[in-house]
Amino acid sequence: MRTAEKVLVFTLRNAGVASTAKICGDSNGGGNMRVLSFSSYVDVIRDQNRSCVETYTVDSNSENNCLRYVARVAKESNKAEVFSPDKKVYATHSVTELSGEKTDFVELWSVDEGCLEAINVSKQKKHGKVISGGQFSGLGGSSISNDNSKLVYIAEMKHPEKHTYFLKEPDDGVNEFLTRDTWGDQLTEATTTQVCVADFESQTVSVLDHLSDSYSYTSPVWLSEDRVAVIGYVAKPFKLGLLYCNNRETKVFVTSLTSKEVWEVSKMFQNKCFSYVFPSVDGKYLIALMNDTFGAHMQLKAIIKIDLTTFEGEILETLSLESVPSHPWITDDTFCVNVFQGALIKPMFINVSTKSATPLSYSISKLNGSLKFLDCHKGLILVANSSFVTSERLMIFKKDEESFIDCSLPRKMSIDCFFKATEFPDWGYYFIGPKDQSYKHPCLLFVHGGPHVLSVNYFDKVVVFFVQMDFNMVVVNYRGSLGYTNESLQSLPGNVGSSDVEDCFSALQQGLSCREWNCDTSRVAVLGGSHGGFLSLHLIGQYPDTFKACSVRNPVTNIGSMMAQSDIPDWALFECTTGVFQFDQLSDPDFYDKAWKMSPISHVRKVNTPTQIHLGVKDKRVPPSQGREYHRALKGIGKAETVLFEYPEDCHPLSSPKATASVFLESYQWFCKHLDINPL
Repeated sequence: MRTAEKVLVFTLRNAGVASTAKICGDSNGGGNMRVLSFSSYVDVIRDQNRSCVETYTVDSNSENNCLRYVARVAKESNKAEVFSPDKKVYATHSVTELSGEKTDFVELWSVDEGCLEAINVSKQKKHGKVISGGQFSGLGGSSISNDNSKLVYIAEMKHPEKHTYFLKEPDDGVNEFLTRDTWGDQLTEATTTQVCVADFESQTVSVLDHLSDSYSYTSPVWLSEDRVAVIGYVAKPFKLGLLYCNNRETKVFVTSLTSKEVWEVSKMFQNKCFSYVFPSVDGKYLIALMNDTFGAHMQLKAIIKIDLTTFEGEILETLSLESVPSHPWITDDTFCVNVFQGALIKPMFINVSTKSATPLSYSISKLNGSLKFLDCHKGLILVANSSFVTSERLMIFKKDEESFIDCSLPRKMSIDCFFKATEFPDWGYYFIGPKDQSYKHPCLLFVHGGPHVLSVNYFDKVVVFFVQMDFNMVVVNYRGSLGYTNESLQSLPGNVGSSDVEDCFSALQQGLSCREWNCDTSRVAVLGGSHGGFLSLHLIGQYPDTFKACSVRNPVTNIGSMMAQSDIPDWALFECTTGVFQFDQLSDPDFYDKAWKMSPISHVRKVNTPTQIHLGVKDKRVPPSQGREYHRALKGIGKAETVLFEYPEDCHPLSSPKATASVFLESYQWFCKHLDINPL
């Protein structure tokens, strides 16, 4: 195995980030606590996405005393994990292939006793595929009842069987070629989702079919043994993509399982997007996250309090949110969320009574990078600490003492590197490279996608890999990135391909001229995916003499030709014109003219940079025709060398183990070839 391959394997194995981590209370009495952490990682050798559960026993009375046990390593990643309110049990959803068919299982696990119950929910044939998704990711979610006996979750509606003419009678089902409207990239099997309940005691599954099938449901949560709150996506004339798009119209409902009554508790806020809800400690009100529909696909979120008696709501605070822990309450009237501040993640306490937001107060002197709130227990706060080049570690924070107990083993991965951050009120950039700057290093500009997301100062496998391969990296959060002011975020639409390109090139120029950072100005490359690919291709077109190599993943190349094929046509309209998407809207020549001028394809004749393109054939977000169009244009013009890779089973993220390995290693080899680097 070559050095680059070894580095990639090690980097990916240590890139696991805790999807769920909990303080499960005292273990065996005394001062010990038990911490459970779930994480997943890409295993390119086994060609699997794997997950593991790690158990830590922490002595809260000592400065640093930890025992670590790996409780379970799954062959295939769990799709989701959720803890009960008392954190004594947790439920998992996994998919197993039985008799050639993918089968959904939900399992109930005890923190102390292991697996308690397992239900093959597919076998009961009450619904279709179980939908599991992360927070703010479109569809999915689950919740355990207060008595730990039931799991409420989301699944696709059961559809009639498909028939084939002359093999099955037409009245046996629906035509196998009938197309159903879906919720877009990575959700192509989701058309209409339902709320379902698995009863672990009776081993039965039921569907809350009294809820209207005019909505697709997500993020269910128990309010009591009889009531569930859930978010419903409004079905429009046709469905738009949901993943990474927190701007679709939704409503919040509460329903009784016994009386089957349904209340729309969000009716005070119409034509809004609610992306997450959770109940108060006393169950008298809901906390909901809300923002405008359409517009930027990721936005600042208003934190709303909704009274469950009057259905009246009030805004507590508006923040740039990263995540909300599944057990966020610190006291009866204070909960914690994680927010973006520039490239950093920081915990923020929200007091419902005073409507105030207060950051977690601690000394940053011993901590680099971001700090993320995960859980709390009896005044102790579980947090995760990580930076661009240091893997995640778990820590217990004693709030009263403002001190930390490190409850992980030493860092799985930490690179001693050069790091310099430059932050402005509306954007920022970061220089990251090998510690030894006594000789010249090739320079790689790394551009995030979105555009309204950001490069977070949290373990980044792209940065870690290329820094180990001896690159100096310029990482940019251009104007329009999340984590800065709303004015900055809203300044980019209507200016894509100009202000974002200018910021990226300006950051690169600062990096190349930085005296304490030794970059080789004759060996500069650019790397990005999606909107980051869009910017990368703009850069090699607008500054054709700067870059010696380019590698892009699923790039937007021609906004006009993308609009009719993408699962998010509203993105094209808004980013080009700031216009509000209308479902009966037909594109006009003026839009296509403007879209062409704002697209990388308009600069393709100036490109002489060798360009490598990676495409997911199943990508519904940025269809592969975008990359193919640009690749053909380069070949036809004949000025720049170009190669094209297509991954038949991958969607927009190119996240399969095979695609992950190929993108990393082919990009590295491409840069070596064109930057005169001897590959490791």
